[in-house]
Amino acid sequence: MSKPTLTRSEKRKIVERLYRRADHIEERVRNISSGRSIPIKEHQRLNEPKRFELAIVFVDINDFTKYVMDNGPKKALYMVSVFMSEAMKLVQDFNGYFEKNTGDGLLAYFGFGKDASEAVVELLSYLSTVKWVLNEHVNLLFEENKINSIQISAGAAYGPAYLSRIGAKNYEQELNRITAVSNAANIASKLESIAGKNELLTGPNVWFHADKEMRSHLSPYDTLEGFSWKNPSTNESEDFQIYKYSGEWSGEVQHDQKES
Repeated sequence: MSKPTLTRSEKRKIVERLYRRADHIEERVRNISSGRSIPIKEHQRLNEPKRFELAIVFVDINDFTKYVMDNGPKKALYMVSVFMSEAMKLVQDFNGYFEKNTGDGLLAYFGFGKDASEAVVELLSYLSTVKWVLNEHVNLLFEENKINSIQISAGAAYGPAYLSRIGAKNYEQELNRITAVSNAANIASKLESIAGKNELLTGPNVWFHADKEMRSHLSPYDTLEGFSWKNPSTNESEDFQIYKYSGEWSGEVQHDQKES
């Protein structure tokens, strides 16, 4: 994948951040204390819903339950802390908004205040970077620490979404969060659920708004039974074509490497 791209210094920044966090997490996991009460969280005001056009993605660690059983809770905690923390930070790097972490997965939005093509660029660039950092660095880090590697799947879609902070006010714990009500979110979740290991699936709206370079990494995968989409070019409903995304940055960066 060549456009857009991550510079060598950007890649090095991500890798150095990953290893710093991994060292910190390793220390924390070694010294887990017993909790006695629910942490007090800052009170947050409930907001009114707003409509956006967004790229939405679900990312999930494959076979997480089996991973915990095979590796034990401490190693699984280290794994999920290292990978999910970086996956969440990368959302911010690509101007996205992280909604929730389910333990072994996350939901994020891209494209606030952007046109559709910009939103799709941010989404696909995010997925490319997650794949790169997982394959080139995270799994190698796990191997160094004698921890089993992981695989992920993802589902992504583009479309209108209504976002609102829902829940209740409570001064001792946060009982509210930003939630999306959206067909695009439902479709992204559905695509993630049918994706195989190491598969990143998107809907036709993502393909439609992708540029020529990014389309070269989106290959027809299957059709989603019971779903259709309205092609903006023809304004006609068509079968919902699923695309498999294969874009990934190339090149490894050593975590202790210095700029020349």
